[in-house]
Amino acid sequence: MVGDAFDRPCPTCEGIGGSGARAWLDWVQTYRRIEFAIADPVARLAALADHIRDGADPPPISPGVCPECDGSGRVLTEPGRELMEFLGQRLPDLIERRLRDLRPDSAPPGAPDDYTGSRPPRLHSV
Repeated sequence: MVGDAFDRPCPTCEGIGGSGARAWLDWVQTYRRIEFAIADPVARLAALADHIRDGADPPPISPGVCPECDGSGRVLTEPGRELMEFLGQRLPDLIERRLRDLRPDSAPPGAPDDYTGSRPPRLHSV
């Protein structure tokens, strides 16, 4: 996959995006396994109560945001960092030029001076 060359799952949160998120998912997975594995409702409730009582308290529902990936679950690889640096240097000038092309003072003669007409402004290709 092309995206994998530029970013990868965060090693700190294992791609979940939050601290404590893995523990929460493990707890829920065990809870669901008990919930669907036991057909007898009384036995199922007893097993779920044991799961909760055995010190397997669920982590907070809103785990903290992972500081390494800022909650995205992904971190940049070295080529990804280089690409972001390149784009950070080039995009502001490119955007400014495109915005300048869209301003009324740069519109061709006879063009409306605002963009409330029946057609949207034309975006120029790069």
